[in-house]
Parts: sequence; C-alpha cells; structure tokens
Amino acid sequence: MNVTPQPRQQSSDTAPLNTALMADTVERALQALDCNPVPRPDTVETLTSLLTGHIALLLSELRPALDTMDHGSLEWNRAQVQYNNARALLSSEPTRGLHSAVARLSDLARICDNLMNDHFRLTD
Repeated sequence: MNVTPQPRQQSSDTAPLNTALMADTVERALQALDCNPVPRPDTVETLTSLLTGHIALLLSELRPALDTMDHGSLEWNRAQVQYNNARALLSSEPTRGLHSAVARLSDLARICDNLMNDHFRLTD
C-alpha cells in the first residue's frame, strides 16, 4: 500500500495558541507558590510540566516574529533577552529537592507570562 506523504504545515496554518489555558496555568502556579507551606510535590511537578510545554509552544511562535523585527532595536533586544532566557531555562537541568523545584516553577511562571505578553504584542 503506497501512502503519499503530506506536506508539513507551516506555523501560520496551525491552530492558534490557547493563551487562555496558558494564563490559567500561570495563575495556578502563582497561587500554588503563594501558599504556606510550600506546594505539594505533585502540584509542582504538574505545573512545571504544563509551563514547560507552554513555553516551548510560545518559543516556536515567537521565533518568526523576532526574525522580522528590526535587529538591534530596543524592542528586539528586550524580546530576544526574554527568548534566550526561556531557552536557557528549558535546556537547564532541574536541581534536586522541593525548594529548588519551587524556585524553578516560579521562574517558569514568570517567563511564560513574559512570553505571552511578547506573543500578544508581536504576533497581532
């Protein structure tokens, strides 16, 4: 049976990002971080996984927008720093322990929020 390969869709053909879900995840993470004592390990793990996925999607959407910006401009520099910080965090190995995981969750929530703001500003 011969199957004809289908062409890969470009990002403009894909479904839009679910930014409402992303914003809800950031809010859930901030609420979990605000509790005393620290959030439960399973909560931290779930939110970390969700935010990591959201950030990866945002990065793939933002790259083309960054490429079309005026390189070296103040806006491009700011957006590029956010982009690079997000990539560095995703590529770094998490350290062991609940308090380290909570700190990473805080960083992921902050970066996801910043990238969503960039997404709204740069892709409209």
